[in-house]
Amino acid sequence: MWSKANLVGGHLALDFLNTVGDTGKTRDTNHLASPRDFVSWIDFCGLRAAISMDPAPTQEVITDLVRFRETAYRAVVSIFDETAHQSRDSRRYENYLKRAVQRATFDTRAKPLAWRATKEPDHHILDSFVLLLDDLLRSADVVRIRQCERCSWLFLNSGRGHGRRWCNMATCGNRHKVEAHRERSRTTES
Repeated sequence: MWSKANLVGGHLALDFLNTVGDTGKTRDTNHLASPRDFVSWIDFCGLRAAISMDPAPTQEVITDLVRFRETAYRAVVSIFDETAHQSRDSRRYENYLKRAVQRATFDTRAKPLAWRATKEPDHHILDSFVLLLDDLLRSADVVRIRQCERCSWLFLNSGRGHGRRWCNMATCGNRHKVEAHRERSRTTES
């Protein structure tokens, strides 16, 4: 189910937000629909050591995680809309973060210093991803976050200037080129 094409974000927090399938901006296919899907993704990303699977995640935990993913996605996308006021999703994200930090421990041995998600089974998985996204949003990389022009996926732009426009040239970039070619062909035929 998972391939390198699923890891185009340049940061695990963005790859997590990208665990949906869409060919537009719909986010209509959830790739984390079950605990099994989630564990498969964790294993594929190599996160098994960082995120405890004991006890195994329940469907309720995964449902909460997906709810957070969609709230966080909308909050991150609203960052790019400079005319928008703080969105309801931004406030919801802030509430997730406050609760995660309240349950977390502060790791003074880590360099740089970092919050570590609670080990409580009911909150560990969700808090791990809340804190992972917070680390990205507070880093210098936040200015490099871009959204694919064709789908809803997010990525870190490493190109000069505007640079990268699509999450993946092999999928969204090629689809864009095919559509542009068809449009030019229709225009010349008329």
